[in-house]
Amino acid sequence: MPLGLRAKLTLAIALLIVVFAGFLLWYLPAGQAEVARENLHTRAKSTSLALSAAVEPLLSHDPERLNDVFLAQFAMRSGLDSDQAYIVVVKRNTATPASYRAPKMPPDVETVKELIEEARTIERDGYIHTSVPILSLDGQPEGTLTTGLSQQAVDDARNSSLARSLVLSVVILVFGVALAWLVGGQIATPILAAARELDNVSSNLVEAARDQEASSAQEAAAVAETRRSMETLLNSAQQIADRSSQVLGNAERSANGSREIAGRIGNLNELSEKVTDLLATIMQVADKADLLALNASLEGTRAGDAGKGFALVASEMRRLAENIVESVVVIRDLMKNMREASQAAVLASEEGTKSSTETTQSARQIALLTQDQRQATEQVIASMDEMGDILNHTLDGIQRTTTTARQLEQLAGDLSHIVNPATASERVRHEESDD
Repeated sequence: MPLGLRAKLTLAIALLIVVFAGFLLWYLPAGQAEVARENLHTRAKSTSLALSAAVEPLLSHDPERLNDVFLAQFAMRSGLDSDQAYIVVVKRNTATPASYRAPKMPPDVETVKELIEEARTIERDGYIHTSVPILSLDGQPEGTLTTGLSQQAVDDARNSSLARSLVLSVVILVFGVALAWLVGGQIATPILAAARELDNVSSNLVEAARDQEASSAQEAAAVAETRRSMETLLNSAQQIADRSSQVLGNAERSANGSREIAGRIGNLNELSEKVTDLLATIMQVADKADLLALNASLEGTRAGDAGKGFALVASEMRRLAENIVESVVVIRDLMKNMREASQAAVLASEEGTKSSTETTQSARQIALLTQDQRQATEQVIASMDEMGDILNHTLDGIQRTTTTARQLEQLAGDLSHIVNPATASERVRHEESDD
């Protein structure tokens, strides 16, 4: 089962306390033992010097009295240290030393029985052996005094310090673990609340980023669709402009043709007027010819038989004049009809010219409007491109925000898992069930 932050913090502090306790269990007994050893060395040296000073007069004046019994009585009367194990006095020029062994000293411990000229201390067999020379008043060596002190005091000091250190370590461990448990609860509770709040905020941020990402994607799609529509409209405007240019050319050509037709009809009217004048002249000539033929017929009738031929010619001339008059009348009617038709054609040509002019103006206006529309469409397309770039940058930012929010959500989950693994496991199972 995974441990929560409180348990981990308590365990970490407990491990630190255990390490500290181990250090205490090693350092304090060792320190106490070292202090006890130094004290024991000092006591051994001072005791040896004091004993050497006490036995020096006897060794100088009556060395025979300095024997084992004397040293035993001296030790009993002096009340030597309970750690004192033995006393050995080696006399110069005497092979048998005087010695005292404490009852508690084991028989297998070897005493030091050597003559020395300088004080020395050795540790052996659990004892401190201190040897000092016995000097006379004139400074001449008379012998050597050696004492042995048991190192049991050092072991007792070490054991006592070890017991105190163990008790102290247990007390520190108990109080430290309890304090760590309380402090861990005080720390883990707000951290867990902050992790939950961070989890909720990151979840809301992820949802908002997803919604904004979807909205931006829809806006980007709408901008792309609008741009395609604007491109289609631009193509249509271009086609309209091309068709307007063609219509403008056709209208201008039609106007020019209408003007040319009007000119030709005007020329035809002028020719018709001339023909009318000629017909009037012909009509006058025919009237005069008819009158002359009538007069010639009358004159032929008066001439009798001699004038019959002349009368016949006059009759034919009169009939010809009448035919000419009738033809002239017919031609005049035709010319009248042709004049009316020409006038109608002129009116129609003027209307056509006017229509062509209006069409030309309309085509020009359409061309201008189409050009303006094309420019506006191009500006709209440029704006759509800029908007598309902005939306793409925005979408990239939103995607980065979504990624950051997901990382934040993962961080919140990890923090919740660190603080309280059980709550984090329940959250994971809840998310899996929702999925």
